[in-house]
Amino acid sequence: MESDKGYATWGVLVNGFEEGNITKRQCAENIVFKLVHRRDTSATEILDGLPVTIKKEMLCYFDEKVKPLDFLPDPSVFMADTRDPEQMLAKAVELRPRYVSIYEALGDLEISPERSR
Repeated sequence: MESDKGYATWGVLVNGFEEGNITKRQCAENIVFKLVHRRDTSATEILDGLPVTIKKEMLCYFDEKVKPLDFLPDPSVFMADTRDPEQMLAKAVELRPRYVSIYEALGDLEISPERSR
């Protein structure tokens, strides 16, 4: 069972970034995708344990890729069949509140150097 603490839960991705196996952006995007996919935990609980550099990159991802699309980014990462445009739109609309919630949780965090690991 996954822990509700951010670093314990997302340690594999963070370690991959810290070891140079994935970029900071890849780490941030994958954490966002995993948070959108989860339904059982507040994003704040998980985000709180992540390194500052990853949280800042997550904010950049939202500002560059999610907010300009009104929090309706391409949902294909969450779908097996992406041939039906109506289903794609319906899935994007379904996921929108989760994206908004994560973005708001990031904005509510105090992202300061002291919080860095």
